[in-house]
Amino acid sequence: MKLSRSSAVISLSLLLAGPAWSAACLSGSGDCQTMPDDPSALMNQSALQGQGTTLGYPQQGMPQNQQGQQNQQSRNFTPQMPMAPVSCDDVSGKLTLDKNSKYKTPALPLNDFQKYLCSSANLPLPIFGQQIFQMQQAAYSPFEAAPVSADYLIGVGDNFSVRLWGQLDADLQLKVDRSGAVFIPRVGNVSVVGIPFGALKQHLSREVGKVYRNFDLAVTMGQLKSVQVFVVGFAQNPGSYSLGSLSTVVNALFAAGGPSANGSLRKIQVKRAGKVVNEFDLYDLLLKGDKSHDLMLQGGDVVYVPPVGGQAAISGSVKVPAIYEVKPGENLQDLINWAGGAGNFAQDGKVSVERVVAQKSRKVESVELARATGFAVRGGDVVQLYGLSQKIDNMVSLRGNVAQSVRMPWFEGMKVSDLITSKEMLIAPRFWENKYQDKTASSKDLQEEEDQQSLLSQQSSVNQQKPQRKVDRTLLGALHSNQQEINWNYAAIERTNELDSTTTLVPFNLGAVILKRDASQDKLLAKGDVIHVFSKTDIRVSTQQKSRFVHIEGEVATPGIYQVSEGETLTTLIDRIGGLTSSAYLYGAEFSRDEVRKKQQDELERLADYVERNAQTSAGQQAQNALSGQGVQAANIQAEQQKLLAQKIRTTKADGRVVLGLSPESSKVADIPEVALEDGDRVFIPARSATVAVMGSVFSRNNAFIFSKNRSVGDYLALAGGPTESADSDSIFVVRADGSVVSAKQFGWMSRSFNSVASLPGDVIVVPEKFDRTGFVKNALDWTQILANFGTGLAGIKVLGN
Repeated sequence: MKLSRSSAVISLSLLLAGPAWSAACLSGSGDCQTMPDDPSALMNQSALQGQGTTLGYPQQGMPQNQQGQQNQQSRNFTPQMPMAPVSCDDVSGKLTLDKNSKYKTPALPLNDFQKYLCSSANLPLPIFGQQIFQMQQAAYSPFEAAPVSADYLIGVGDNFSVRLWGQLDADLQLKVDRSGAVFIPRVGNVSVVGIPFGALKQHLSREVGKVYRNFDLAVTMGQLKSVQVFVVGFAQNPGSYSLGSLSTVVNALFAAGGPSANGSLRKIQVKRAGKVVNEFDLYDLLLKGDKSHDLMLQGGDVVYVPPVGGQAAISGSVKVPAIYEVKPGENLQDLINWAGGAGNFAQDGKVSVERVVAQKSRKVESVELARATGFAVRGGDVVQLYGLSQKIDNMVSLRGNVAQSVRMPWFEGMKVSDLITSKEMLIAPRFWENKYQDKTASSKDLQEEEDQQSLLSQQSSVNQQKPQRKVDRTLLGALHSNQQEINWNYAAIERTNELDSTTTLVPFNLGAVILKRDASQDKLLAKGDVIHVFSKTDIRVSTQQKSRFVHIEGEVATPGIYQVSEGETLTTLIDRIGGLTSSAYLYGAEFSRDEVRKKQQDELERLADYVERNAQTSAGQQAQNALSGQGVQAANIQAEQQKLLAQKIRTTKADGRVVLGLSPESSKVADIPEVALEDGDRVFIPARSATVAVMGSVFSRNNAFIFSKNRSVGDYLALAGGPTESADSDSIFVVRADGSVVSAKQFGWMSRSFNSVASLPGDVIVVPEKFDRTGFVKNALDWTQILANFGTGLAGIKVLGN
């Protein structure tokens, strides 16, 4: 049987449950929040347990050199804040459990303004600029190999190399000691601390020139010193940090996690020797890319993050809705520009501004966008820009079973034919895809696919899953899949009343408009109308409008697939294609219908479900009534066998056969009953059979004998040696060539009358075994397989059920 192919980042939000909490308390930026109930859940990584937990705070009793190492370590795993949007549902800042019972990182704590927006308008907005610190996956570290500027001041701990040539040749690696000097052989100690790098060459040349003449030298900086700076105020993690000597204000802010929710991004100060030497506005960097005021830090510098100033929120049709910090003198247009400007679909009209009035109340003002430059923004303002309506004023559209959706401008007097200009606009792409794709298969391929489907059905039955629906890959199935035919009799105009926004449907005959150019059906269109076109599968049409294809083969003059008209019968079809051949056996004609097959398959599914439920119920009852362990075991065995029976029933395929009720003597087309053909019907007329088969519990099993009209059922049983001792003689049955069944039970106790029943060509005589309580299911499986192989399906199962 051939089978076909089928087709770290570790979150440290609370930094071991300590720094973020302690920073909030020490800085005074907010309430000291409750520690998580189980912060040890974040401590599973052994690598984290060895790190310091103070994020820059020197530990008591630790030597100074170890403190520097500790600070250096802390810079390598700055807490990573989530990039998730602000949520109004979680304002506690506590750790919560997810669906996998693991702690998830909380969102940043909200400040008072954010909480107000959540409570008043359910408007969760982030603070602009904080996301750059949340996205940081590792401590921000300057590029140590960057060129050293000429104004860089040499300090204790700096390393540089000096190359001398001329009267003397030397390569020296020098380090500035704690006295601020370097030692040059035969020259002595040379003080270099505080000298700009641009003047270092000249300074060294002057000192070496006191001893030597006729030489040149070059100076190259090596490993730079580290500087100790303090980040204080409203920072996420205030403290002392050991940074590279090329570090700037931005580097220090990244090391400290940035300003807190209550810290300013626009007034960050650098204090040196008790004086403010620089004030840095992060908006210059974030909005303009201007880093000119990002001062290089020196040892002992203090980076102070003051409390946030006035804040204004902007939402609606802008590119970056957020909360922005505003300074005195800044206007509404500045705020809109910070938010990326108005969106593409912003309404060009008024902007609503909600603001605080004299610290007593709030009111809403409307401001024309044209006056935005002259409207000063204050702290606490909530600005909203409105978007355009989704309505398109002058449009009509075409949707549904069409080649592609169409939007066209509406004009006065426009009709359906002005929108649908040709029938090609209505032929959906899948119609041509189905038509040109090769979806048929050979008989061998179909058999292999059927075997595979049976295997999958058995597996899915064990797993309590239903198998996938089998695709009909015969020519008749391909014809059915191509029928994405247009419903020419019905289409509808969806129209919206502009006064109350109610919707009405205006039906019309599509074929009359497009094919016949019937002006009476060519409806006038209004602005906003939508024409919906349907296929015959979207809305089930009457039988008169359906296309019908019938497959007929066997002993007819011209076997094939034919299209039939409404009301055409099997008799007229056979006459139309040339009649029957001389070998036709009408009594054995197989007439199957897809609708009947579906109903039969549903019945099989229900029967399988019943057997499964009955197996569980009966097994439980028998186990309770059992008097010994063997009885319980027997009950379990019987239940498993019944489950196997249910599985076998599920794999049995219904054929949808309809018994035509012909007599064995029927030989003319006129003898066929008047059966109106439907789409998908299949007819097979076999040649006259010359055998009668006897199967089951007889001495000569599964033999076929030459048919003789003088022999009865009993005669063929005798030819097979008669029933065995284990045979159930009262349940013998005959499967006729037309699909009907004759059973011994129909004759009651007069079994001799059943034996005298005349046999017919193609009969299958089945002799079942006697069924006991433990062996019933196994034998039923065997007979179900036999009946399925002979295409008797439901009829046989019904007999077994009796």
